[in-house]
Amino acid sequence: MRDRVAQLAAIVEDVDVIALRFDQPLPSPWQIDDPTAAHQDLVGQHLQIDAFAGRGPIARLPFEWSTGPLGLQVDLVLERGEWGSGLVVGVRPLGSPTLLSAVRIDISGGGGMFRRRHSCQVGGAEEYILTQEPGEDPARPSHLHFTLELLPELGQIACSAVVDGVRHERRTRLAADGLPPPGRYELVVMPSSFSTITGLWSSAKLRALTLRGARFGAAPTEEPPVAYAARLLVQGEAEAALAELERAPDDAPQPAIWRALALSELGRWAEATAALRPGLLDDPAARATLLGLMRARRQTIAPLVRAAYGPGYFRLFWDAMSDVVRHHGDPLIERALTTALSDLGEFRPAAGDVEGHVLKVTLLFERGRAWGALRQEQRARVDLAAAAALAELLPPARRADLDIDYERAALEAVSGRRDAAREFAARALLRAPSRELMADRIRFDPRFAALVDDPAWLELLKG
Repeated sequence: MRDRVAQLAAIVEDVDVIALRFDQPLPSPWQIDDPTAAHQDLVGQHLQIDAFAGRGPIARLPFEWSTGPLGLQVDLVLERGEWGSGLVVGVRPLGSPTLLSAVRIDISGGGGMFRRRHSCQVGGAEEYILTQEPGEDPARPSHLHFTLELLPELGQIACSAVVDGVRHERRTRLAADGLPPPGRYELVVMPSSFSTITGLWSSAKLRALTLRGARFGAAPTEEPPVAYAARLLVQGEAEAALAELERAPDDAPQPAIWRALALSELGRWAEATAALRPGLLDDPAARATLLGLMRARRQTIAPLVRAAYGPGYFRLFWDAMSDVVRHHGDPLIERALTTALSDLGEFRPAAGDVEGHVLKVTLLFERGRAWGALRQEQRARVDLAAAAALAELLPPARRADLDIDYERAALEAVSGRRDAAREFAARALLRAPSRELMADRIRFDPRFAALVDDPAWLELLKG
């Protein structure tokens, strides 16, 4: 036994180490797949990551592993985690989409609650949960330190997570045929959900990555211009990135968005707007990238989108927000709804454009809800009344999912206007597919609590 321990100690002491920090420009082995989802902060010494569920890898780092232990350490601060989103840092065979091992943050929840699950993934699909942290605020910061160790000599894998100073650990045995062969691998940073593309967002400050038992492979003889431009964009070198993008094909949709970002950082607004040509929206990946930017870098990209697409801005805004817009109580969502639609009155769909009218009703309704949550009652009334008036012009089948009367009733109940609250609640009950379910919904909504001693209110709910 002592000989075995001495042997393992010697292996650990003599192991190769790749230590990745972000206080210097990114080395050339880094391959940036999506420079719109990462940004290096040399002052803060971190890599800012914006991971949108369903999108592909953000960054990759090829390496070689031969024998002995293989360890991965990840130090990050999770700044935002919306339900259905998350972040993965893992290892996979070079050129394969299948993760060999990974540390994961996945956010689930519902009903205003969020649960952050910290886990390790082993052998592709098998997952070991280390801890689950409940909460109500998607923007609650959390400092995480993950360690994942593959120990072939012991036939084990060890995984730990230190979450805000509290350590959680798990070890499990691996069968001999479960151990990976020596070869070429890559470290990958990516969203935790890798299926349907959504606007659900996790953001993190990646502070350090360490690979133990790994070494850099042979560097590529020449880095393609697009790849180099992507790395330069992440480093904030807009002018140098533009020079590289000039060497890339003009019709490639993703680099066109990168070009628009670089031009905007240099204050070349007309050229940046021109780079967002209409055809970009026909490419699903480019459209998803643009929608992600409208959330993560809204103040930069929204003016360009307005200028490039005119009234099309409102559809893009909704497509970017629709997955999370029900998260009222989240300041980021309410800020977007109440500041990014100031010209909504100028959006005038054509008379026969049913989808355009549904969109306008929806935006007025959601902005009204946001104003109500912020206790801006008069602004909420104006938007909800406008939404109700426009909704009456829609075909009946397109009104079914709208809760306008319900929200107007809740607004007036909170404002102490009992007569108005009863009037709108009566309409909501009358139009509901199930009067009983609507009555129960009203009873359990705390916004109506001030009316529980009102005989007329109780009679209304009783029906």
